[in-house]
Amino acid sequence: MLAAGIHVISTLNVQHLESLYNTVEQLLGVKVRERVPDSVLVEADVVVNVDLAAEDLQRRLKEGKVYPKGRAAAALENFFTHSNLEHLRELTLREVASQLDFKRREVKADTARTAAVRQSR
Repeated sequence: MLAAGIHVISTLNVQHLESLYNTVEQLLGVKVRERVPDSVLVEADVVVNVDLAAEDLQRRLKEGKVYPKGRAAAALENFFTHSNLEHLRELTLREVASQLDFKRREVKADTARTAAVRQSR
């Protein structure tokens, strides 16, 4: 789609990033089957972190706003524990900070290259 010039807007839960597979397994004891290559995030023009406190997400689960209520109870007892959500939140903040730093360095390097080319003329 991108190659065809189509703008893509998507969401991604941090536990699905390929590079975080081992970290997520160690922290949460969960093997995430669905993984996305990190290049998807790296190539994004814009990354927006939608941050939600663990308690708020748990409340939304209980209210049936994320999963059907019958499925929410099991999710809260297994994957969506307070501890797991806090670990995932921290991973997300670190990943977004890393991506911002990478993009900032990339822009800085491009600016330096452009300036060097102009000076050599």
